[in-house]
Parts: sequence; C-alpha cells; structure tokens
Amino acid sequence: MKLLRKGNIRRILVLWILLLVSYLPVYFELGKEDDIALEEDSREYAYSPGVYSGEGKGFLGDIRVSVKMKEDSQGSAVISDIAVIEINDIKKFYRDAIEHLKKEVMIKQSTDIDAVTGATYSSRGFLEAVDDAKQKALRSD
Repeated sequence: MKLLRKGNIRRILVLWILLLVSYLPVYFELGKEDDIALEEDSREYAYSPGVYSGEGKGFLGDIRVSVKMKEDSQGSAVISDIAVIEINDIKKFYRDAIEHLKKEVMIKQSTDIDAVTGATYSSRGFLEAVDDAKQKALRSD
C-alpha cells in the first residue's frame, strides 16, 4: 500500500490537476471550430423564385423532384413545395420516408437532416435531388 501514502497521494493529485488544466484549452478550442462551421452553414443564399427540377440517386435508380421556390415576406425565396416526379425504388420502403423528409426540408429550409432508417438510399437520393434543384435556383448575381 505504498501508493496510498500521504506523499504519493499529493503527487497523484498534483499530476491529475496538471493533466486536467492542460486539456482545458483544447476543450474550449473545439467549441470555437463548431461556431465557425455554424456561421458558414448559416450564411444566406439568394435563391430565385420559380420551379426547379433536381435529380438524385436512389436505391434502384434515379429520383427526380420538382422544388417550388416562393418569395417570402422578407424578399427571400424559400422552399414552398416539393413534388416527387419520378422514383424507381420499392414503394413500401420510401412512401412514408419521403413524406417525412418533405415536411422536414420545408420546415428547416435545409437538406441537412438525417436519412430515414429502412429507406436510407431513397432518403439520400431524395435529399440529393432537392439539393440539385436548390443549386439550380441560386441567383447568379
């Protein structure tokens, strides 16, 4: 039980405190990187109102969507409707997933959402198609 002697306990405590203090700057720096990434993601893009088509790759083939961009009260174009034009995946897997994703995209005005379990490829293809349409809607000022 030499480890539990008074002198050893002090040394262990001092080493533990030094280790903890040395990691604090690293901990707080990680948070700053996240803030920078969040600022870059939240920058405002200028979209033109209109209807744009997009394509993505689903489980069994291409997914094509039509995305309607409508001007909101602040003069920005936002996603107001998404319609699936073509999808070749198995209906029982994608039907509910696509409806859920459409709602989430329109609420968040972003495709930065998780794929639906059980319809992962269809989800990713749908979100890819919406992103493709949004790229076409970008203003070229």
